[in-house]
Amino acid sequence: MDVACLLIADFLVAIARRDNPLPRGRPVVIGGAPEEHAAVRACSREALREGVTIGTTLRKALSLCPNAVFLPFREAQARDEAAAILELVSSYSPVVEEVAPGHLHFETRGLARLAKLDEETWLAEVQESVAIRSGLPVVLAGAPGVFAAHAAATTLAAGRQAGASIVVAERATAEFLAGLPVEILPLSPAIHQRLRLFG
Repeated sequence: MDVACLLIADFLVAIARRDNPLPRGRPVVIGGAPEEHAAVRACSREALREGVTIGTTLRKALSLCPNAVFLPFREAQARDEAAAILELVSSYSPVVEEVAPGHLHFETRGLARLAKLDEETWLAEVQESVAIRSGLPVVLAGAPGVFAAHAAATTLAAGRQAGASIVVAERATAEFLAGLPVEILPLSPAIHQRLRLFG
């Protein structure tokens, strides 16, 4: 394991759900009240299924998903949360890249051995530390390369396996990646659709 990917899926929604007692499964839209002249900054998977997307006006989001909870976008809070997570992960690894708030890639080569732990245990410790400190649903995946680590973390998050960590061994990387859908590739939905046509 050379690289790890830490992912908090739907970062802004995860913060909102942590801080507000919302019914489970209720759609969440972040950006403000529906009567404001503003756009959706983030939304839950439930709202996405109803047709709400980032950039949709809040009024249109209300018409698409009338049972959604509309919450304000708290930029300073999101920035502070992301900075705290980055700082914590930086205490475990000397090389950390913030891809987006709640999404980090970091160097892991030799760190488990330095801590006198196996890779799975070390990764689980990092995951648990971030989850406890942040109170957010953290997934963490380690692999020989960035893409495999990212794909594994994305797969865990999509399966809603918050609180999970996984190590993809070098010898198993090709087999692991071969079984994933094309949507795992960091491409536009239009390209995903074209690739699906090829089989």
